[in-house]
Amino acid sequence: MYNKKFLLVIFSLLLSFCYFMGIGISSEANGKLGSSDGGLLLEAFNASGVELEQMTLHHGGELDDSLSFEEGRETLDQLLRLYTWSQVNLSEERDAVHPTLEVSGKWNEETTGRVKLTFLKDKSGVTSTYLNVSVYTTEGTYQSMDGIQERIAVILQQFDTLPQINSCLQGFVGDTLDVDSQLALIGTIEKQLAMETVEEVQLENVISKSGYSPLIDRSIITGNRPMNLQVATHVDRKEGRTVVTVGTPIITIEY
Repeated sequence: MYNKKFLLVIFSLLLSFCYFMGIGISSEANGKLGSSDGGLLLEAFNASGVELEQMTLHHGGELDDSLSFEEGRETLDQLLRLYTWSQVNLSEERDAVHPTLEVSGKWNEETTGRVKLTFLKDKSGVTSTYLNVSVYTTEGTYQSMDGIQERIAVILQQFDTLPQINSCLQGFVGDTLDVDSQLALIGTIEKQLAMETVEEVQLENVISKSGYSPLIDRSIITGNRPMNLQVATHVDRKEGRTVVTVGTPIITIEY
């Protein structure tokens, strides 16, 4: 049991690292910000009968052109002027080993956005800049997803970069499902998304399946096989419910 859990954690960390660093992406973004992917996930979620609780969209990757700290700050200032943000928080760590700039705030009552720049320098003195855009919302509609993606598009335009969007949906079933019921629920989502399983892990309270769907544009490579979808269930006995999470190309939130 311990070994399986350890392998699941290591596997998830490696996939997340590859995704955030832009490694192993097998197809280029199509400029639609994964809107069709996010819509597919939402449709599958609704079809499964799971009560949606939150949606998270994330872009992460290295900028083609490295920015100076001052250029990064100026660009973030421009972003704040593009839209009305509330409860804005600006932070900077200029003297850190890896300096960072970050702005976060409410986009509306249900939606929070965060933009973070990390400035790196290797041993030979070559600099690089990583951009992370994360959006969290409790609105579960196609309209809200479209609105978020449009705003992310504007943010990415300011950095002259192509989109690599990760979409995660999370919700719950108001009961502690047994293993067979969890597998049946995951199977409903798999069928809706035409997913072929590549990896599967079952623990005492967690089941995770990762696979490939031809309906989703982008993918990463694991074990020389493409993967672009992950579905997981987690039995929360304390709350008396089963949490369901779906992500593409991987899940990047806690499940």
